[in-house]
This record gives sequence, structure tokens and C-alpha cells, in this order.
Amino acid sequence: RTRGVAPPFDTVVRFTDRWMREREGRTALLVDKKILQQVTTILCSKITVDAADDGNGMQRSLLKTYVTEYFLSVYGIRSLSDFYLLELIEGLRRFHSAHPRIAHFSRFCGLGFAGEALDSRCLDFYLYVLDQLARSLIPQKPQPKGKRGGGKP
Repeated sequence: RTRGVAPPFDTVVRFTDRWMREREGRTALLVDKKILQQVTTILCSKITVDAADDGNGMQRSLLKTYVTEYFLSVYGIRSLSDFYLLELIEGLRRFHSAHPRIAHFSRFCGLGFAGEALDSRCLDFYLYVLDQLARSLIPQKPQPKGKRGGGKP
């Protein structure tokens, strides 16, 4: 376990030196809008990955596992991904009471400061609803008349 890192991420984050040095300056720059945008991006990415896992008959990953993999895929270097993961966790800690999506994300990750952890069934339902809402906001292309049955045969 890594000292100074919120469970459950204390078992995966290894590189904390840079974060501990820059923490004060970095947290001063954190705003809820940035954290909300990051949370939304991660959730939308998880929807896509879960759909691929479902299509391949694979088990979906836990959100805390996915978040770690997400940062590693975005930043490529373990020390850099750990740095930005720690920044996200600090933002979640600061803003979980400011926005329901941040609070839910924190609880789905099992971060105790936001409340009791929510299980994977709750996450699956949450992601399904988020996906359906996003799809309903995307304008549908009108089909040609012949395709709808309204045109000439």
C-alpha cells in the first residue's frame, strides 16, 4: 500500500514523489468543471469499452481498475499516469459534494470520502442510462423516403 493515497488506489499507485512535491500548487488550480469533464470523459470511454467487452463475451472491468488503465493508456508512462490519477482523486475529494456525477463516480470507484461504495450493477445501470441519454441528444439523420415506406414503390 502507498502512503498518502486514498483506498482502493493505494494498492496500484506507485509513483507519488512528484505529486507530493507539487500537490499544493496543483490543488490550487483544480476547479470542479475540470474534474466533471474528466469524469464524464472516463465514463463515456468506459461505455465504449464495456460494449466491446460484451461483444467479445468478456467480463467488464471494475471502474477503479478501468480508471487506472485509462490513465496509463492516455499518458503512457506509469509515473505520469499516477501523477494525474492522484490529481483526479484530489479533485474528487474536493468536489464530490459539488456535483452528483462526481459523487457517484467517487462511490463507483470505492472512494470512502464520498460515501458507501456502489456495486457494479449500479454502475452498469448508471452507464446504460448515461448512454441512452447521450444517444437521445444526437440528432438522427432523416431516412430517404423509400426506406420509410412513404415514397413510391
